[in-house]
Amino acid sequence: MMIDFLKLFKSPRTAVVLSNVGMLALISPGAVAGERERVVLDGEWDFTYERSTVAEIPELPDNDAFDSTIQIPGWWDDQLDRFADARWFESADFRVSQGPVQYLAGIGWHRNEFEAPKDWEGRQITLTVGRAVTVVNVWLNGDHLGAYDYGVYTPFELDLTEHLRLGESNELLIAVDNTKGFAGGWAYIGNAGRASGITQSVTLDITPGDGRIRDLFIETGEDLEVVRWNVELETPFRGERTAGTAIEWEVLDGPEGQVMATGTTAVPGFLRESSLAWAERVDEILPWSDRDPNLYWTRMRWIDESGAVLDTLEQRFGLRRYTYEGRRLFLNGKPIYLRGSFGHYYFPEHTNAPTDKEIWREVFLRLKSLGFNFVNFPAQVAPVEMLEAADEE
Repeated sequence: MMIDFLKLFKSPRTAVVLSNVGMLALISPGAVAGERERVVLDGEWDFTYERSTVAEIPELPDNDAFDSTIQIPGWWDDQLDRFADARWFESADFRVSQGPVQYLAGIGWHRNEFEAPKDWEGRQITLTVGRAVTVVNVWLNGDHLGAYDYGVYTPFELDLTEHLRLGESNELLIAVDNTKGFAGGWAYIGNAGRASGITQSVTLDITPGDGRIRDLFIETGEDLEVVRWNVELETPFRGERTAGTAIEWEVLDGPEGQVMATGTTAVPGFLRESSLAWAERVDEILPWSDRDPNLYWTRMRWIDESGAVLDTLEQRFGLRRYTYEGRRLFLNGKPIYLRGSFGHYYFPEHTNAPTDKEIWREVFLRLKSLGFNFVNFPAQVAPVEMLEAADEE
């Protein structure tokens, strides 16, 4: 199936029209040398709350203010029973959505500690904060590192490399204020209103070397058998990266499938950040469509002149192309008539859009059985799990 032409029932990782969210290599701690590691910080966090203030950056609460805990990922309003005995609860601000449904409004403070091993030295460490409505501020060991005003739409990413205390425990503090932000009413349509929380995982990605593949967007080339890679690279330490590095890449027919094509692309020298693009014809690759959702994988290794691995990445993708003639729309050169379901603002169980892929898979299969081939999801950026399920169905 497809999600409307702007969010087409295919994920941002399914090439050609859509932007790329990026599926970084999900490597667990203890992964073999030369691979990116991922540390997931989900679980019980310390929590406290205060009413919103006019300050652009809120003042840090006292340590003893954290008198309750919260599950991350999770919505505040799904965990109110955890807060019932907190000192702040009786004076908390509850507002009403257009539903109308009440939701907790103000600043939620989330605190956690993690160890940063000494062997992270010389590697790049990136923090990702999953979707949180709406303004997000982050502190590490008491230092304010950054803010993000798009939490209602997408995750938030920060480079922690130069701020960590290696070989020690580090305190991470994340404040989320759901009373502020630039986003308008469409972002909050439905019963949920501005209900908030850190609703997707908080992670640390640790590269194997002193460079990072920051992003990858894959699209069709001159025809539907040509794969075009668009890569963003960065190097945090040396400032200038001399020539001599390269990206080794593969295309596979599944995450552990048959290799369909391989190659190596030289990376010119650059200062701090660089963008790189190349295209290759891949025989036997098939386009994605709502009837035949063909998906593939690419694996990449960025290596230096000695062969040492700087970073790795895996990403799923599909190839498709939309064209039109007058009022006629074509998918991969074949006429298509869009039969869509509009809305998807109301989710009775928790009022918020689900982040369980199997729920979305069930929704899409039901819609397909009724003859629909796309969903209009205009109010928000669709959850990643929704887009992944749409890719597959």
